[in-house]
Amino acid sequence: MCGYCCNDTCSTCCFAYVCPCGVYYRNLELMNDKGLRSRWGKDPLLSACLYVWAGGAFFMECGTRADIRQQLDIEGNCCTDCLAVCFCHSCALTQEYHQLEKYEGRGDTAAPLIVREVVTTNGMQQ
Repeated sequence: MCGYCCNDTCSTCCFAYVCPCGVYYRNLELMNDKGLRSRWGKDPLLSACLYVWAGGAFFMECGTRADIRQQLDIEGNCCTDCLAVCFCHSCALTQEYHQLEKYEGRGDTAAPLIVREVVTTNGMQQ
């Protein structure tokens, strides 16, 4: 997991170490932009404020990590999510940020992709 902190950009990891609520906010914005759901709603600013002032950072981050993992079909479970957040919070936030950046998103209004096999008159598939 810490490979995300030490690879191409270490700026996100440093930002997550110094100001985790900033990366958390950015991750929630990316989730919204890419059509992913968060259990904390669609307002990243409110969630980031609760993250800081309500003392719920650990629980909110574990929940958000589980949301990302489930929606992007990433292996893991709630135990591994909580361990990652507990022992290397900045690495967990950075890993989520990179996963969300890679994800191409489907948007809120995107229809599901339907692939159909087309057979021409000469029997060839297209």
